[in-house]
Amino acid sequence: MHARAYQQARRRAIAYDRWVPGLIDAGATAELIREMVAAGWGFSALAGQLNRRVMTLHTIAHGRRRRVSGHLAGQVSDLYDELLCYPPPAGHAATYARTTAARHGWHPPVDEPWRRDTDVDPVVAERAAHGHHPGREMGAAERRAAAVYAVHTRRLSNGAAAEALGLSTRTVTRHLAHHRAVPSGEE
Repeated sequence: MHARAYQQARRRAIAYDRWVPGLIDAGATAELIREMVAAGWGFSALAGQLNRRVMTLHTIAHGRRRRVSGHLAGQVSDLYDELLCYPPPAGHAATYARTTAARHGWHPPVDEPWRRDTDVDPVVAERAAHGHHPGREMGAAERRAAAVYAVHTRRLSNGAAAEALGLSTRTVTRHLAHHRAVPSGEE
């Protein structure tokens, strides 16, 4: 590709928010990999999900790479967000991953208690509203969002929404009243 064609393609990608920088600092990517390993997702499982070599992830996690491609950093970040929606794995490989992480002083993701009352993961709320296991315990804000989604979007009755979410009908009614009382954007 000639320089002019490259520049045009680059400008177009930037304009459509698809531009991924060439190389970026590997620190944040390494931390995400370490947290996933500490949660029980082994290097082999992560490498399979990312379609990368195990040694590549191992090298990044151990800090032996200073820079990674923007594309790989994006893939790792997306995988991290996806895997946090599911319960941590169990079994021998997960135990080995956690032991490895503990030996290196890596810690699993921290679920800050204050977030549970304010932040809403729409994927978790939507899964719960559809009657599926959300992957983890929901916070108060997520339970409220799931109740609103079940009643307003899925058009379930308060009783059916309560049954799908494992809540009482009174709790669903209270969540809906709170949703109506709080102006949009302030919740």
